[in-house]
Amino acid sequence: MLIKYFTTILLFATAILALPTIHLLTATPFTLSVRDDKHPAGAVCEKNDLKGPTQDYYLSAVPRFCALLPAAGKNLDGYEDFVGTVTLPRYSDSKKTIDWVFRISVVNPTSNAHSPQFISRERCETVFRGLVQEGVLGKTYCVPEGTQNVVVTAYTKTENVNPMGQIKWEMRPKRGQK
Repeated sequence: MLIKYFTTILLFATAILALPTIHLLTATPFTLSVRDDKHPAGAVCEKNDLKGPTQDYYLSAVPRFCALLPAAGKNLDGYEDFVGTVTLPRYSDSKKTIDWVFRISVVNPTSNAHSPQFISRERCETVFRGLVQEGVLGKTYCVPEGTQNVVVTAYTKTENVNPMGQIKWEMRPKRGQK
């Protein structure tokens, strides 16, 4: 009799476990939105980012800045930065402009000794173009919500070079602009 009782309970429990699970939905005080793969979290432009240039304007500025280097290239050491500013239209209002700063600097974080690094126009263009073309969505560029436009944001790339030095490639809006 006891075996019959346990068999009945076991069959009943198995039948209950086989039933589909029902999840009750409750109302939440907030709404959820789905993001697609093209616009992951952090990639939508913040209000301040909209002052930056579009990718096309940025890419047109790169050769203008790099042309400031001598045709034969230049050795940069830690005592002088190579800096230039190009005026570009803003994404948020193309009638307004933004001064966009390009900067190349050589640093040695371990000492005051700086070994010169050769920078050619070609290398300059390759690195600065790559910051956006191969950059990180949400870091080097963003996408205004509801558009397919690309707006460039400030970014600094640090490249380790021998012996124990670094080249910093920086692009950003000039400080103090409104």
